Amino acid sequence: MMGQFIQLYRGHLLRWFIILAAALFLFRIHYSANPWTPEGVVSEALLGMEMPPAQIHTMIESGDGNYAVLLYDEEHGLFHQMYMSRSLGLFWENRGGGFGSELKPDTLLSFKMGMSTLKQRRHYCFMGQVRDPNVTRLRVVWPDGLEQMTEPRDHLYMVTRAYSVKDPASENAWDSKLYAYDSSGKQLYELTSQNTEVMRQP
Repeated sequence: MMGQFIQLYRGHLLRWFIILAAALFLFRIHYSANPWTPEGVVSEALLGMEMPPAQIHTMIESGDGNYAVLLYDEEHGLFHQMYMSRSLGLFWENRGGGFGSELKPDTLLSFKMGMSTLKQRRHYCFMGQVRDPNVTRLRVVWPDGLEQMTEPRDHLYMVTRAYSVKDPASENAWDSKLYAYDSSGKQLYELTSQNTEVMRQP
């Protein structure tokens, strides 16, 4: 009986086997070995970059199912920035980023920039380290006047913003500025794309 069934439906079974094998192959090359959690994607991304493990410090949705992620490796004094996307509400995917930024004890404040084009949007990210204990609030001012406030945590901060690729304003995003304030609201520092770091004075 089973032999007759297999003979009768052999073509259909073979077709479905090929479809399933192709689907599994495409899934494996498109997603990491552990696409179920952001932590799994982070672990594989760092392994591929030959970097030690790091924890997710900040994760911000930047639109269209994409996320800007800041990673913190306290043990080795490193931080990384990467993008992830989530499809079908289930699978997380590494979309690239910058790895291996050093946390320098003599850097009081830094203003690093990154950008990634995902789908039809340019995703800009500003991040850096804060070693001045007097800095309690940060303000990023974009060229079109939009302001974003954040607070440093574990010596790090990050803000992100996405533009349509057709928006000419995205070409000026690099001209954003960073302002740092103390708890009383006094401005301590101003950084720009030309002046990206404040060093501790000897």
